[in-house]
Amino acid sequence: MRKVWFLIIVLVITLPAGCGTPAVKPGQPTVEPAPTTMPGRVGAEPWGQFEAELETLRQQMKIPGMSAAVVKDGQLVWARGLGYANVENRVPATPETPYHLASVTKTFAAVIIMQLVQEGKLSLDDPVARYGVNLPEGDKVLVRHLMSHTSEGTPGQRFQYNGFRYGQLSQVVQAATGRSLQEWVYERIIHPLGMENTAPSPPAACAGLSFAPTCERVYAALTRLYCLDVDASPAPGYNGDYFNAGAGLMSTVVDLAKFDAALDANTLVTAATKELMWTPTVSNSGQKLPYG
Repeated sequence: MRKVWFLIIVLVITLPAGCGTPAVKPGQPTVEPAPTTMPGRVGAEPWGQFEAELETLRQQMKIPGMSAAVVKDGQLVWARGLGYANVENRVPATPETPYHLASVTKTFAAVIIMQLVQEGKLSLDDPVARYGVNLPEGDKVLVRHLMSHTSEGTPGQRFQYNGFRYGQLSQVVQAATGRSLQEWVYERIIHPLGMENTAPSPPAACAGLSFAPTCERVYAALTRLYCLDVDASPAPGYNGDYFNAGAGLMSTVVDLAKFDAALDANTLVTAATKELMWTPTVSNSGQKLPYG
């Protein structure tokens, strides 16, 4: 029997705690927008219950807006926007609404690094100090340690998530190739896959590059970030204005579906490389760690 695989992609407007004034002004209408589907590209009928459950979750969690997509056998079969991308201006969330990807950016950076490994431009066993990354552990920290979050203390011994250190892989890519990570991500992933609403942010990260207009366009349409204030009401938050291997990409659920399909089809890296990426890391002492 052939197995059918579904991937569900959900992007939400982040809601960390502790903010200032409420985003919804007194007297401002609170009517929710109708959910937005993509006409002609995805179906709605079979997904009514799933959509209702998402909407219930969104309201329970007080999420201003979210977008979701379902991929089946490499094809986008359903996508929906729920709530608002911008509460103050009542801009509905849609499947094409761009969100800050935050740490999902790491998956794009990992693909680029593994492509460079395939091409012999760098090695997972290279000391990152060779590329100008200076850490307290010195030249004992290898590229694979930063990628697997095992660089702290005795490198390779334990998993300790560190987004800042992962971000240093941008310097590794720059030093190894003479080109910025954002250039590689755009030219090898975003452009060839037709991810029209995906780009590094902020626009300053793309200054002087051929795809700078795309960065500006996507950034202008970016969802407004909110957090919950003391009354549990959505209040404006802040999107970090920086780009590196750890964070900074903007994208939509529709574009992420294209990225996932390309990974599944081994379009971006070879099957052997993908298997390596998917294989859990083993510590120096032989303990299987939770991530690749």
